[in-house]
Amino acid sequence: MAYIAGHTPAVLKGHAARSADDCAAYLLPHIKPTDHILDIGCGPGTITLGFAQRVPQGRVVGLDISDTLIEENARAAEQKGITNVAYHVGSIFQLPFPDASFDVTHCHQVLCHLTDPQAAMAEMIRVTKPGGGVVAAREAIMETMVIYPPRLALTSWKEKLQQMHRRTGQHPGAGQALHHWAMQLGIKPTQIRSSVGTFCYTGQEQREWWGSVWEQRCVSAEWEESMVVPGIATRDELKEMSLAWKEWQGKEEAWFAMMHGELLVWV
Repeated sequence: MAYIAGHTPAVLKGHAARSADDCAAYLLPHIKPTDHILDIGCGPGTITLGFAQRVPQGRVVGLDISDTLIEENARAAEQKGITNVAYHVGSIFQLPFPDASFDVTHCHQVLCHLTDPQAAMAEMIRVTKPGGGVVAAREAIMETMVIYPPRLALTSWKEKLQQMHRRTGQHPGAGQALHHWAMQLGIKPTQIRSSVGTFCYTGQEQREWWGSVWEQRCVSAEWEESMVVPGIATRDELKEMSLAWKEWQGKEEAWFAMMHGELLVWV
């Protein structure tokens, strides 16, 4: 399983800004101080550490396919004196844990990057304790992205980003299908709670952060590999997208939003 965005500084800059408060607010009321939590696709581990702070009598495991990130996260947790968190390298398709190992199994922006999200969801259910355990997922609905003020290069960015995901069999609209995937795995509607969350970036600090992330990503080697090689975009188009994001940062009226589907399953 490859992560087509890569783990470039620009990608990690975006991921490191995520927190449990921002990205897992739908889940936090259901976490108990004694819970054992698995955070899949943990990236830089910021959400993972947020969970660890909420389970002082419990434990959190962060899992990612990048061994480099896992090593860095483990060092960071040790430096911060956080002792109830551990990190493992592994795949969501073959979670290296026995059945019913966790009270809560969580992922954020992971299933949308997979060619078989239902198989991944089945693994999440497998390692979650029946009779009260919770599986949680929050995934993008990329077609709902709104960028203001509108600009042709940014509209093209939105369209080609989704095209890139679909070309490799991924699911840019995963958030709207989460409940359906769960029901196809035999989960009853009474075991499911669906909701919607949003990202909304405005104001100078958020504009400069989000815009700079994409200004860099659009001209990264990873994007060239994913966009130019298969013929989705030209290098000139990627440069135009990068420049458009740079200019977007400087507009006081600039605004970006996207819906996310949120799923809770009581196993």
